[in-house]
Amino acid sequence: MKFTKAIDKFVLLHQSEDWNAETQRYYKGKIPNIRKYLGNHNVLDIDKYTIAEFTKSQRDRNPDISNTTLNRYRDITVRILREICDHDIKIKKLREKVKIIKNLKEDVVNTILDHLYTNRNLNKNFKEYYKYYFMFNLMLETGVRISEVINIKISNIDIHDRSIFLDVTKYDKERYVFFPTEIVDIYMKYIHRYGIKDVYLFPSNNQVRHLTRNTVMRFIRRLQKRLGMEKSISSHKWRHTFASRFIENGGSLPILQDLLGHKNIETTMIYVHMNKNQLKTAYDENIKNRKAKHWQK
Repeated sequence: MKFTKAIDKFVLLHQSEDWNAETQRYYKGKIPNIRKYLGNHNVLDIDKYTIAEFTKSQRDRNPDISNTTLNRYRDITVRILREICDHDIKIKKLREKVKIIKNLKEDVVNTILDHLYTNRNLNKNFKEYYKYYFMFNLMLETGVRISEVINIKISNIDIHDRSIFLDVTKYDKERYVFFPTEIVDIYMKYIHRYGIKDVYLFPSNNQVRHLTRNTVMRFIRRLQKRLGMEKSISSHKWRHTFASRFIENGGSLPILQDLLGHKNIETTMIYVHMNKNQLKTAYDENIKNRKAKHWQK
């Protein structure tokens, strides 16, 4: 069997079973390249050397490609072979660069939220401004993903215990997240002042479904440009900021894993590392307690 046929079977199988919209986007971005380079190979002819050649072809195509992206290509290839063809290949994972998670600085968060709140009544699109003012506050205080926040239903919000039941998540694992009392006031004003009566908390303009991920991303890009901010203010930065603040304030790693909806605690552990300010404070505290002899010359 040609590998391209195995790919078709893999896509058909999982689209009919368990692929949510985010997972579909993930595979849609990777499978065409895999099909292009490996599709004409016979399944049984694909081994670790074939995958190594495929990896090299991707490096030749894009010298800046990261090992993280290459590992995703390789993982998908191996998974298709294993699940569809019962052909198991053991390959070594490429070493990935451990990135420092960069959060939104306090002044950046305040600038964005102040801009949205101030313009809620000054702009013809006042509903849109307050909608995103509420959404960004919600992401900052709960750590929900963009794909999760747009799928929140009003019926899944419990004001009394300040909780949101997330039934549409990245890994299809339902979970609860919580929000502070300050969000309750914003929520009530949002619902009542702007007549939100639909199923979804953030309905689309045609009131049929919810906002799309692309709509939110376009608004964020426009906002970043309008405010003259060079660094990204993507939705994931709000999630990172929530997680880092949670750990900095003494939060438990397993609890954070549940709140963020991570499959593996290793993913959550990236937030345990001290940020730049914490490192500098610890360094200054240490260095002031010692006096080097060469300073006294």
